[in-house]
Amino acid sequence: MSVQSHPIVVGTDFSEAAQTALDYAALLAARSQAELQVVYAWNPTGLPLDAISDDHLLSSLLDQARERVREKLNDLTEGIRSRGIQATAVFEQGPASRILPAVAERGQASLIVVGRHGHASLAHVFLGSVSERVVRTAPCPVLVVPKIQGELRLPRRLLVGVDFSDASREALYGAMRIARQLGCEDGLVLVHAYQDEREMWLASWSEIGLKAKIAPDDGALRRWATQELGKGIRVECAVVDGYAERALPRAMAQKECDWIVLGIQGRTALASHLIGSTTQRILKLSSRPVLAVPPQGAPMQEGVD
Repeated sequence: MSVQSHPIVVGTDFSEAAQTALDYAALLAARSQAELQVVYAWNPTGLPLDAISDDHLLSSLLDQARERVREKLNDLTEGIRSRGIQATAVFEQGPASRILPAVAERGQASLIVVGRHGHASLAHVFLGSVSERVVRTAPCPVLVVPKIQGELRLPRRLLVGVDFSDASREALYGAMRIARQLGCEDGLVLVHAYQDEREMWLASWSEIGLKAKIAPDDGALRRWATQELGKGIRVECAVVDGYAERALPRAMAQKECDWIVLGIQGRTALASHLIGSTTQRILKLSSRPVLAVPPQGAPMQEGVD
């Protein structure tokens, strides 16, 4: 992921949550000198607009609403440009959960930034929020930004959730790239959440259980990091007790980290909708931004200075 040569995509619906995500994305774009693509997904009815085109009055009202939204999006983008940031307004028809990944893929974006509205509903339980659906289908890392108290600032320290899987490797390399590009002064904290024996037995049926034949201690975590990154990288390692979805946010606060970085595990859509993944639960619980890194082919045994 290279935010210097590829754009950053940020979604907006003009809500307070979207404004927080936009401000944060602008901060990242300014630091990395990347273009910011501000995307509005026009989907007022949830149905294709041509399905209601026979109703002249309704069609006329939708046309007027569409133009007002375009104007608001252009004004929003112009405000970003006035701060010396290269920004482009992108207006497309369709659900945001489909439009944002499509825009990112088309422009080879390095990052998608979305806001988290911070509410749940029955529909949310079964369908997932827009941010979660974007995370599941995005071609690049997705930064989910909750409501942030106080002044926005660039991250100084990143917490990487580690379970010794391939997804953990992707998260580690994604965190390294971000740390270098944004100048994270305090580096990385690698955290493994160690669950009880029953949970480890259940995990033995998964990719994690098959690959994590490593004693759960700080030394094992550091050896794993050294094997993946080489000896030149400085990282802090910690093994904590508890379920990852609660242990990682707690460790983030204790270690004074600014983001949680997680790799996306392969999983079925049905399991994801009904029971939720660790990533989905952390997206709901974390009080700070969460960077979800999809499989991108992390290099093997690459040394880092």
